Amino acid sequence: MRHMGAKGDSPDGRAARMAASQHGVVSTGQLRQAGVTRNGVRRRIEAGRLHRLHQGVYAVGHAAPSIEARWMAAVLASGPDAALSHGSAAALWKLLRPISGPVHVCVPTQAGRRMRTGIRLHRCASLAPDQVTRHRGIPVTTPARTIADLRTFVSPRLARRATRQAEMHGFSLGTKVGTDRTRSDLERDFLQLCRRHRLPEPRVNVRIGRWTVDFLWPGREARGRDRQPSLASRQRRLRG
Repeated sequence: MRHMGAKGDSPDGRAARMAASQHGVVSTGQLRQAGVTRNGVRRRIEAGRLHRLHQGVYAVGHAAPSIEARWMAAVLASGPDAALSHGSAAALWKLLRPISGPVHVCVPTQAGRRMRTGIRLHRCASLAPDQVTRHRGIPVTTPARTIADLRTFVSPRLARRATRQAEMHGFSLGTKVGTDRTRSDLERDFLQLCRRHRLPEPRVNVRIGRWTVDFLWPGREARGRDRQPSLASRQRRLRG
């Protein structure tokens, strides 16, 4: 928006800058702010310079939007307070792989806003302003809110996976749930096996140089090496 008043700017230039900051999509309201009239929008659609994604939301100059453009378009189509949420938010935060189907968007109200094709609208009166942020330029629920929403929407297995990924990324979840740093159900089962049989509990997913090891028992690897016979002693045994 900083360039909107720049002298000599054209409506197309302002619209292009706006689209560039939003993964190539703009809303009708933003086009109006850029100086594009209603007839101007229609002419640009006919010329193939605008491509309708949702009512009042367009891709600028391209007909095959990226997944980020689809997410941004769904948020723009859902109103000024909307935010990417649930599985779509988890994909944006890289907590889960993108889930096929409609884009999930949350709005902080229980009324208004019609359902739109390609958008799964969640009316959440409990959505607080501090539970919404921006990531890669897209309004999205925070990782903590995303995890809370996922627990009522996806299987427990996927919710655990998303929680583990959030912890690995260092996101604050405001909860102690799942803080064992495991990254898979298999790792979680092994850790529980150690606890159940009172085995020494390892550190989980530890960085060692450029590697990440699944489990590490600090100090025990050194003692293990000490118990190994040296090369000289092995050679003496062979000669003897």
